[in-house]
Amino acid sequence: MKFDLPQIALTAVSFIPLIIAVVCHEYAHGWVAFRLGDPTAKLQGRLTLNPLKHVHWFGSIVLPVSLALLRITPIGFAKPVPIDPRYFRNFFRDFMLVAIAGPLTNFAIAAVALLAWHGLDNQFNTIQQWNSIRSDEEFLRNGTLLLAMGLNVTVLINILLGLFNLIPIPPLDGSRILMFLLPEQGRLFLIRIERFALIILFGFVLMSAIFNLHIISSLFKPIINWLEGTLLGVQIEMN
Repeated sequence: MKFDLPQIALTAVSFIPLIIAVVCHEYAHGWVAFRLGDPTAKLQGRLTLNPLKHVHWFGSIVLPVSLALLRITPIGFAKPVPIDPRYFRNFFRDFMLVAIAGPLTNFAIAAVALLAWHGLDNQFNTIQQWNSIRSDEEFLRNGTLLLAMGLNVTVLINILLGLFNLIPIPPLDGSRILMFLLPEQGRLFLIRIERFALIILFGFVLMSAIFNLHIISSLFKPIINWLEGTLLGVQIEMN
């Protein structure tokens, strides 16, 4: 078997920001829940930034590494932080605050990384260097561009992860936010379908892959192109 060492190295640069994104996302859920009176995450040792406590073998390793090797912006998920809403004083409001904490944390990380990206460009003219690179080997020999790539991927992953989790489909965070806004019948409907949500989501992804529908990539491609071209100012090729 022949390994593409430059691509493996670039994959590693992409993998680190993803782990940071999913760990901070879950930690934010647990921290806000704790502040609202729910000690469950803390008691189970999940109120920590230690990635080993949050890593999901498929969502945090297999899926993102596979996507990165295919030159697709990696995205994944961690083990959900345990939440017991019975501790909340206002069930739906507090559940909504816990839910929105994850995406807001991702957007905050993206904003910091974006500022760092443009600061690096002002100092080293990295955008011009980036757009002139013609091979992975050139990239690996340039430490400044590797750092720039890490910041680039941090912006992309955190914005995509935040937006993905705002989709109002159980068990994603958006469904918790929607639950706060809906009348009682709508809330009951979301609660009833949540037990089947993972099966539906997995089936959707599987059928998209089998029939080569590219639904997910079609949704994210315009966002990625806008982020790269407008906010980051770099030229990329996306599958």
